[in-house]
Amino acid sequence: MLKTFSRLMKGITKISLRVFPFSFPDPADVPLPTTPSQTRSPTIPLGLSNLNLDTLPSAPTHLQEAILSTSFVTLSWKPPENKGPDSDEIIAYSVYWKEKGKERERVMNTTNTEATIQLLKPNTVYEFQVLAYNRYGPGKAATLLVTSKQEVRVPSPPQNAQAIARSSTSILIKYEAPKEPNGQIKFYKIIYYEVGANKEADINVESPTYVLKGLKQFREYSFRVEAHNENGAGLSTEEFVARTLPAPPSAPPSNFTLETTSSTSIIVRWEPPPIDEQNGIIVGYKIRYKKKGQRRGDTAPTAGNRKFYALTGLEKGTEYSVRIAALTVEGTGPSTEWQSAVTYKDDLDESQVPGKPARIRTQAEANSIMVRWSPPSEESKILVRGYILTYGRGIPDVLQVNLDAQQRIYTIKDLQPSSQYIIKVKAFNNMGEGQPIYAIEKTSEESATELATPMMPPVGLKTIVLSSQTIVLTWTDSTLSRAQRITDNRYYTVRYAPVYNNRKFKYINSTDLNAHIDDLKPNTQYEFSVKVTKNLRKSTWSMSVVNTTQEAAPGGVPRDLTPATVDSNPLSVTLSWQPPQRPNGQLTGYLIFYTTDSHQEDRDWVVHNVDGDKLSATIKDLTPDTTYFFKMQARNNKGYGPMSPTVVYRTSKGGNKKVNQGGKEETVPTNMMIIIIACVVGVSFCIIVVVVAIVICKRREYRNKRSSGNYMSPAKGKTTKAPTPKDVKPPDLWIHHDHVEMKNLDKSDTRDPSAPPPPAQRNPECSKGEEMPPGMDIEKRRNSFVGDSSYLSPASDERYPRSIIRPKPMMIPVDPTQPISREFPNGHLQGAESPQSQVAVRPVYPRTQYNTQYSTPPRVHAGDVTQPSSSGYHFIQPFHFLFCFIFLSDTCT
Repeated sequence: MLKTFSRLMKGITKISLRVFPFSFPDPADVPLPTTPSQTRSPTIPLGLSNLNLDTLPSAPTHLQEAILSTSFVTLSWKPPENKGPDSDEIIAYSVYWKEKGKERERVMNTTNTEATIQLLKPNTVYEFQVLAYNRYGPGKAATLLVTSKQEVRVPSPPQNAQAIARSSTSILIKYEAPKEPNGQIKFYKIIYYEVGANKEADINVESPTYVLKGLKQFREYSFRVEAHNENGAGLSTEEFVARTLPAPPSAPPSNFTLETTSSTSIIVRWEPPPIDEQNGIIVGYKIRYKKKGQRRGDTAPTAGNRKFYALTGLEKGTEYSVRIAALTVEGTGPSTEWQSAVTYKDDLDESQVPGKPARIRTQAEANSIMVRWSPPSEESKILVRGYILTYGRGIPDVLQVNLDAQQRIYTIKDLQPSSQYIIKVKAFNNMGEGQPIYAIEKTSEESATELATPMMPPVGLKTIVLSSQTIVLTWTDSTLSRAQRITDNRYYTVRYAPVYNNRKFKYINSTDLNAHIDDLKPNTQYEFSVKVTKNLRKSTWSMSVVNTTQEAAPGGVPRDLTPATVDSNPLSVTLSWQPPQRPNGQLTGYLIFYTTDSHQEDRDWVVHNVDGDKLSATIKDLTPDTTYFFKMQARNNKGYGPMSPTVVYRTSKGGNKKVNQGGKEETVPTNMMIIIIACVVGVSFCIIVVVVAIVICKRREYRNKRSSGNYMSPAKGKTTKAPTPKDVKPPDLWIHHDHVEMKNLDKSDTRDPSAPPPPAQRNPECSKGEEMPPGMDIEKRRNSFVGDSSYLSPASDERYPRSIIRPKPMMIPVDPTQPISREFPNGHLQGAESPQSQVAVRPVYPRTQYNTQYSTPPRVHAGDVTQPSSSGYHFIQPFHFLFCFIFLSDTCT
């Protein structure tokens, strides 16, 4: 097996193999073979197996069917999200399709993001795959399954249809039943028209043969037959033609004239009968002539392609009567009326030039002029060999035509409409040219009316916008069957142009009922119309349909970008511009890029946004005496346009000054600095005021709590001597500490402990510190005690409400010879009798508990305090200096 494999590999220069582990299973467990799902992967050319797949684009996105019919489908998609390294450009797309389950695959390449696939089968499932190509190769494929629409089950065309001429006015049409009737055939419709006529006719029959009568003689008719069942009209047969049999002409020759040329000859001229009256091919003419007054005459036959004949051997000076009739294979048609001519008595002279023609008449059309003239007077008896006709615009001798002596009429063709021509005619013989006769004629204006056409124009035009450059146009042909299948050689012409004045139409042809129109302008409204052409017949243009292409990114740059100096501010520049010539949509804005270094990348430039409805902008706060570079681009809903050319602008020197309304110059940065400093000072002042207010409020709250819990009102009926200034002055604790704190603290107070303290004198001026009660230091120490539950408990506040009147702080006179010591009972202190001066008394905790929970650093004491007795504690009262802030009230704080 390996040898066979190696022989198969000969001749292959490079191959990439992938080996997978495989084990032979139990034959009973082997499943039936299935067809694997096929997915298209990038095709790597031979020799590029090491190519990095990351360089290839990803699969196109949003692959979908835009238009679906029984025989075609239009696919649309969007470019891949990953286009490769550095966002490479997508070069092209490949569209692969095949019937599901079939092996035959077809491909179509395109550079657009849509494609129309024709010639599909009705009600068939197709597999479509779309790949994108970049410079490295094809990427992954996007797949889509599409089922074409089911065709209406109508009969197939009748078979073996033919037409046989029975007579000059009847034709036999016969045919056979359709191969696929798809139901019961109800009737057949025979559609016919005269070739070159302006309308069709039809007749319904039930039998497979029919004799069509009342036709014109020797006319060609075109026929087609279609079968009808319960679903409607089926496909029609291809057109087949037949001509009725010939018949004798029904009209005589036209323009019949006689001309005497000598004493023995007369020239007979004529035109064939009208084409509708010929009834066959004209095989000849029969000319009968006789002398005037005779009953019998002679006959001169001539060929069917001749238009004049010379009767010779006549008698001189004799009058002859002549008439003519046309002949076909079926017989002779009617003759013209008799006309007479007289031969000359003598032969004409050629010894001198002929005279000028007797008269000239002209008849003008848009592009031609018909000229008629008469020969020179017969009295001159001068032989005429021929005529010379010349004509031209403004002058008569531009073009020349030589005519024979028997011709009296000529049509000048290929002229310009609405132009004046000068025409000159003169006779000549062997002696020379005679005198001319002139005529002036102006051609008419060109008519824009079209001839009536036999076919009906397409109807039901619809447009589907696929992108900013592509629109698909579909329509319906009312002359086709319900299945709308084209079986003849008809084609359609699509006319389209942008909707604006003086538009120029473009044309494309299509052999199907749709057209894929590319290379349109983005965001442009187009008008479309269609007409059908079949052989020599054409329809008029259909009713127009209008649609607008999608928007695209701007295709042009903003024009005329111009910088200008602002007089009131040299540090500003005003830029003005014009919108792009190809905005490709509604502009939503502009981006102005500016910098002082033109070599920077675009992302490093300063960007200024401007609304799309503005055409100018002012850039402020530039640097004086600096060169700036400006460029810009437009944007809309689809993206950004290209960048405009860069313009250069240099600011002036001393641009930091500007002129105020008073005409004086002021420095802009100085004003800004003053404003900033003023703002900072104001904010700082406000912060300081707020902080001071908070501190004052906190201290006031603190003093209120302290005074309400420790001050006691003096007892009624007792007064104390006011302290002298000597007594009020507190001692220096550090100098007199041996007299104050180091004395025996166990010495009992001379006063009764139960007696209330002396009342404090109140100074209404609040200029000096008041005496402080001895319990103040106790309150201060208690307030610093964190573990006092009674202080923190709200219940204690309810039990001992504070006094409404705030007691003022007092200063207690201190005797420097006695220790300032006080003994308080272990219980509630008695306050003033007045209910307003009640002071709440807090319980006293043991010393050990006090020292344990005192959290602040120890205060400076002038000595150790001994443990008091169970009846109370002894505390050292330090001196305090109180500062009074005088407010509107007399209360000291």
